[in-house]
Amino acid sequence: HLGMVFHRFINGDARRLSITLNGRPIKGWDPFQTAHTATTELPSERIRHAGASFNVKPYILPHRDRFANDAEYEAAGGAGGWAARQGFYVYRGKRLLVAGSWLGLGGVRTWTRDEASRLARIQVDLPVGLDRDWRIDVRKSQARPPGALRARLMSIAGRCREEAREVFAFRGRGLRVRGAHHSVPPIWLAIQGPKGYQYRINRD
Repeated sequence: HLGMVFHRFINGDARRLSITLNGRPIKGWDPFQTAHTATTELPSERIRHAGASFNVKPYILPHRDRFANDAEYEAAGGAGGWAARQGFYVYRGKRLLVAGSWLGLGGVRTWTRDEASRLARIQVDLPVGLDRDWRIDVRKSQARPPGALRARLMSIAGRCREEAREVFAFRGRGLRVRGAHHSVPPIWLAIQGPKGYQYRINRD
């Protein structure tokens, strides 16, 4: 938990500090896997509100197949696992307040944590002067976007979720061969069930 909340301080993105627990140094956990070569950084956007401005930067994390082993993949998922850690990461002065949430956003229905969007993570860097607008409580443990920003944030998150779904489900698609008039039969068959997509080898 400490490595997650203060990871930007531990890793040196903010004023560097070190934390030890029972003599053991705490390592920072980067939710965006910025050191991984398969992580996709989407264009950041600068948003102005109430006389201040802040950055929003979406990331698409790598597909499971791009990690070296299961241990590396599970570590990248973070505390609670991949499904629990998707969505917005809200920072105040580079300290993490919200570690994965869709902040009550969505269209007709509020977005939920679904398997297909588990690779979508979005960094929101708030200055300390927007506490009231974002309803940040005294414990610094939650945040809610102002109504005036919901449409803009939904637009950013919608694109991020869509691209994350494409990366997540790429195995179920047929490949294109240059010069061919049709797709190569898919290696994997994507089967949607009550718990999300499952993949099986196409024996044909």
